[in-house]
Amino acid sequence: MVRKKEKGKRTGKKTKKNIAPEERTLQEIMNNQDIDQLIEYIRCCTPGPRHNILDLSSSFLEKHEKGVEIFLKTALTLEPNNAEHHYNYALYLETQHAYKKAQNEFETAIKLDEDSSFFLKLGPSSSYRIIQGDPFPILWKKVINEIIEQGRKKILILGGIDTGKSTFCLLLANSILKFGIQSAIIDADIGQSDLGPPTTLGLGLVNEYIKNLSSASIINLFFVGHITPYKVTNKVILGIKMLCNCLKLHPFTIINTDGWIKDNEAIAYKKRIIDELSPDLIIGISERNEIANILENCKKNFVLLDSSKYIKKRNQTERRKLREYGYRKFLENAKLRLFYFNEFEMTERINEFDDFKDNIVGFIDRKNFLQGIGIMKDLNKDKKIMKIFTSIKKNEELRKLEIGNIKISNSGREF
Repeated sequence: MVRKKEKGKRTGKKTKKNIAPEERTLQEIMNNQDIDQLIEYIRCCTPGPRHNILDLSSSFLEKHEKGVEIFLKTALTLEPNNAEHHYNYALYLETQHAYKKAQNEFETAIKLDEDSSFFLKLGPSSSYRIIQGDPFPILWKKVINEIIEQGRKKILILGGIDTGKSTFCLLLANSILKFGIQSAIIDADIGQSDLGPPTTLGLGLVNEYIKNLSSASIINLFFVGHITPYKVTNKVILGIKMLCNCLKLHPFTIINTDGWIKDNEAIAYKKRIIDELSPDLIIGISERNEIANILENCKKNFVLLDSSKYIKKRNQTERRKLREYGYRKFLENAKLRLFYFNEFEMTERINEFDDFKDNIVGFIDRKNFLQGIGIMKDLNKDKKIMKIFTSIKKNEELRKLEIGNIKISNSGREF
C-alpha cells in the first residue's frame, strides 16, 4: 500500500529553495564564470535582485582568478558613489584570497619505516620527490638524544642561509615531546620569521607534534621593524632576552637565529648573542665550516653539524614571496582605521620625517610586546591623525606605535 505524503510532514528528501528567475539567471552566470554576461546582466537587471549581487560576486571571488575585477565591476556599476569603500573591500578580499592560498603551500615529509602503500592526491601546482634513506644526518639524531638525556635547557642554533636550522629546531622540539615534555621556540630570524610576520621576533610553545615551526602556539611577538639585523642588532638582542624572560617555567628553550654569519659585523653580532644569552649548548649547522670564526675561542659548549643535503634552497624571489605571505597572514581582516597621535607614545620623531606612507607599523602593548601590525596609509602632522590599514582596534592595552623601515602594499608586496 502506498502512503500518501501528509501535508506539513518531513519526508527525508531535501527540497530546493525557491529562487527568483532573475537570481537563478545570475547564479548560472556566476557558475559559468562569464564576466561579460555578468556585467551585461547588471546593466539590464531590475531593481529586485540587486541587493544580492554584491554578496554573490564577492563569494565568487575565491573561485575565479579575476575575482577582484569581477567584484569591482559589479560594485562600481551598482554603486558608483561608493567607490572608495569598494576599492578598500576589494583589497581586503584579495588579501584574504592570497592568504588562504598561501596556507596550502608548504613542504612536508613522510617517512616510511616499513613497506607501505598510501594514496597521495596532488593539487595543480603540487609536486613530490622520493628520498632514499634518512633525510636527517645520523649525527643530528645522536646530538638531539644527548640534549634530552643531559637536560640542556637553553639551545642556541647558528648557521647560514638554507642550512637546515629550522628543520633541526622542528626535529628537536618533536623529539622532546615524545617524552611528554613541552618546549619553547624563539624565532629570531626577522627576515624569514616562522612564528610572526616579517620584521618581528616570535615566541611559541610546542605542546603537540607539529609539521612546521609556524604551527607552534604563539605566546608573544616583539616588533623590530626591519628584515635584516644589520642596523638594529641591539634591538634584536633586547627582544630575544625579553622573550627568554617569559620562559622561566619551561624546561627546554630552542633559539633559532638568522643566516647572517659571514662578514665581520655578523660575526661580532652572533658572538654578542652568545655572550648575552649564555646558552647551555650551541648547535652550529653549516656546509663548509662557515661558522668557525663565530665559535672561535667560544667558552660555551658547542657542536658542529653538517647540513642535510635535502634542505630546500630558496632564491631571493621565493624569500620575498614567503615574506608577502607572512604579512598577509597578520593583516587578515584588516581595514583602514583612524588613530590620533595622543593615543600612543610615538617612538619615532615624526616631525623630522616626511614620508611614512606605506611603512609597516607595530602596535605595542604595555609589556612592550606586539599586538599586531599595520600599514601607514596617511599621516597628518597638523591634525595629528593617522590612517592605518590594520586589523587592530583601539583598546586599553595599546601603549605605543612603532614605525618600521619596510614599505609594503595592502597585499603584502614589498616596495
